[in-house]
Amino acid sequence: MTSIDVSKPDDDLEKGLAGARDELKAPKEPLKRLNRFLKLRANLLNPNSVKKVIASQNWSDSGKEMTVYVYDSFAKWLELKWDRPRYKAVREFPFIPHKQEINDLIVSCNKRLACFLQILKETGARPGEDFNLKWIDFDLEAKTIVITPEEGNDPRIFKVSSRLANTLFGYMCEINGIKLFRKRK
Repeated sequence: MTSIDVSKPDDDLEKGLAGARDELKAPKEPLKRLNRFLKLRANLLNPNSVKKVIASQNWSDSGKEMTVYVYDSFAKWLELKWDRPRYKAVREFPFIPHKQEINDLIVSCNKRLACFLQILKETGARPGEDFNLKWIDFDLEAKTIVITPEEGNDPRIFKVSSRLANTLFGYMCEINGIKLFRKRK
């Protein structure tokens, strides 16, 4: 474990955090949050100082909740005792565009991307599932697409619109190869 000298909290804690990231192969985001405390002049070794800094910031409740979670892990690592403040993130509805907005987006894209987005729209497939489609997965006469699962789901088959079938047929005439959306060089 990295030793930290409390006489110079700012410099030594920054070095300690960098050392902890290297030692533990820790993700950078939690350490960025701890570094933010140092920039806000909070003493990471004093939980009350950290509480005051969190409370005084103009962050969203979800940001404060995540910061408390990160500091809680840090405090446990250093065996510091503290009473965790409670913040509850406000859940909001996600932005869901109107059908016309999605259609406008698809129309404004090049053929390859438009085809990709239209398949996502009509099948609800994940982008990775769409990206891995092969020409053999399409039956243009029956207007169906077979989606091979990416993350442990079952394979699915979808009936597609005439518009998508025609787009795929036009795209197929331009492209040769097994995969529909191969990586560009």
